[in-house]
Amino acid sequence: MNSKPNPHRYPAYERSKAAMSATLRAIVWVFIFPGEWASDRLGVSQSDNRDLVRMLVNSLFWILVAVAGLAIWTSTLPIYN
Repeated sequence: MNSKPNPHRYPAYERSKAAMSATLRAIVWVFIFPGEWASDRLGVSQSDNRDLVRMLVNSLFWILVAVAGLAIWTSTLPIYN
């Protein structure tokens, strides 16, 4: 017989696991939201390759955010003032 305690039977473990799962879902939702929103507005279904549309929109959106952020950051460097 196994004498080690089962960590899944402890309520604190289950609460921390649920909280971590909710946090991870929130973080993932922020990153995939632009593609989901665009796919919904365009009426793209799963059979219409919704995953590809979502990936394209998310990639373009986050690249645009990174380029804008870098442009703003580099404009504050002393060499450009």
